[in-house]
Amino acid sequence: MHALCDTLSGDSDGIGPMPHGRRKYSSEQLWAAVAADAAPWTDGAEAMERSDLPADLVAAVGQAGELVSLLQGKRGVCLVQLWTVKDGENAGAVYNPMALRVLRQALQDPAVTFQLSYAETPDGPLGLTAVVAAAVEPYAR
Repeated sequence: MHALCDTLSGDSDGIGPMPHGRRKYSSEQLWAAVAADAAPWTDGAEAMERSDLPADLVAAVGQAGELVSLLQGKRGVCLVQLWTVKDGENAGAVYNPMALRVLRQALQDPAVTFQLSYAETPDGPLGLTAVVAAAVEPYAR
């Protein structure tokens, strides 16, 4: 069901190729890692640090892992940063092909709902976040 997708290169799903990318982790690896132990994606930064998972995996697929854990019923809500004023650092999920694919999958799931949250100050915009949540309660645990 989950086509192989790279954290650094695109495929033919409409997002487009990134010709200089290289495969690091597959979608299957991420879904299996979350199924085996969702704590790095459900229990905060300290759980990520304590995890036996390679640090580069956790960093590369952090937002995607949070969304996968929501789709697997292991968390009820995810905040997905779409854009920030820090985007010069490519910080948002839209810069991560795997996160973007899982976000698309989540938004097509009838058991998931979402709202957009736009933050600004008198000095200008701060960011845009997708609040993605289970549409039913209680969500599976």
